[in-house]
Parts: sequence; C-alpha cells; structure tokens
Amino acid sequence: MALTSKRAERDGGIPGLGDRPAYGHAAMVLVGVQTHVRFRFGPWHYGFVIIESMNEAMRPLRLLAQPFVESGSLDPRMQAEVVEGLTIRDGCLLFVSQLHNIRHSSVTSLGGPTGFEGYINKLPLDQLIDGADRSASWLAFVGTSEWAARCLAQGMMLGRGIASAAADLGSKPVDVWISVDYGPDEEYPSAAFRFVTYRADDLWAGDLAAFEQPVFRMTSQLDHRDG
Repeated sequence: MALTSKRAERDGGIPGLGDRPAYGHAAMVLVGVQTHVRFRFGPWHYGFVIIESMNEAMRPLRLLAQPFVESGSLDPRMQAEVVEGLTIRDGCLLFVSQLHNIRHSSVTSLGGPTGFEGYINKLPLDQLIDGADRSASWLAFVGTSEWAARCLAQGMMLGRGIASAAADLGSKPVDVWISVDYGPDEEYPSAAFRFVTYRADDLWAGDLAAFEQPVFRMTSQLDHRDG
C-alpha cells in the first residue's frame, strides 16, 4: 500500500548538485527514531536545521542509505528537478516540472494548499534513480534493501535541494515525505517522494507509527542561532 493520508487518498509522491554552490556539511546525530541534521544551504548561506523523523520500518533503510547520502551524488533526473526549479502559484510552492499535473485541479478541490502541493509535488523515485529500466537485472534488483536505500538516499538529497530552492524564493520551510512500498499483494515495488510547505496546522500526514511501510519525513526549519 502506498503512502496515504486524508489527502493522499485523493491522489489520481544540497549535496549532489554538480557545480552549483555547495549545500553545506551536516553535523548529524541519530537519536531514537529521529535524526537532527544542521545544514547551511545555498549561495547566501541560509541557516537551516533539517529535522528527520521516521517510523520503525524505515530505521534500517536510513542506516543503509547513509553511504549513498555521503557520496553527495544526485542522479541526473533528480538533479533536473532542482535545476528546473520551483514556483509559487496561488500561495502554493510547486515543482515547475510538474505544473502540467494541475489540469483541472485546484487548491479548493484538493482540500487546501497542503493537499494541492502534495498532489502536484509527487515524484516516483523508483523510476528516476540511475539504472531504472525494464531489464532483467534491474527488475531483479528492484525490491531489495539496497534498491530501497538508494531510493531513500536520492530522495533525501533531493529534499535538501528543494529546501534550498524554497529559501531562494523566500518561501517557508518545507515538509518532505518519502515512502517505500515493497509491493505486497503482487503490487510492483515503488518509492515515492513528495513535498509540501510546512504548515503546523495543516500537515500532510499524521502519526508516522501508523504506517506499515517504511516512511521518512524531513522538515526544514530556520536556524535562528546562525544569525
């Protein structure tokens, strides 16, 4: 079952940016099911704290993903999403590349700005990571722990790039959600990325522990200590 919420049920999902300015280094501490990461993003050195949280099912994958994250290599199709950029429409922060998904949807029809952003800003990580194709060797790789860790790592690096791009637009902090579905009930394994503007009174989803599949969340916050 894919990541769902009261909004997702209405769905029809930095380092590594090549020669762009460095998106900082992190001081990272694993505490229980949460990881707190301090980053400096972007050419103007915005001070951010990236707060990571996850359910129990995601914890082993988070550890497996760390070497891929440390490599700092964002796959080309992920990088293209950041390079193409973000835009703000009707108060909503959106991927430029996904504006075609608006069609006849609206903020009102999707229950508000958070639901609208979550619908538009969804990407299939499993289809965008390097090597994804229909070859026998790739299909055998899909659904393994290493495959899931690679999807998570790419989503994390993409999320950090999105936080920086949002800051460039003067936008509010973002909430990134990454889920992995190993394909029970004969469904094909998949991994999804989505982001929304962080709104304390209008979250995309609630209790992480309520999800059976691995779910990961990254929330950016201004680090006021950095002056």
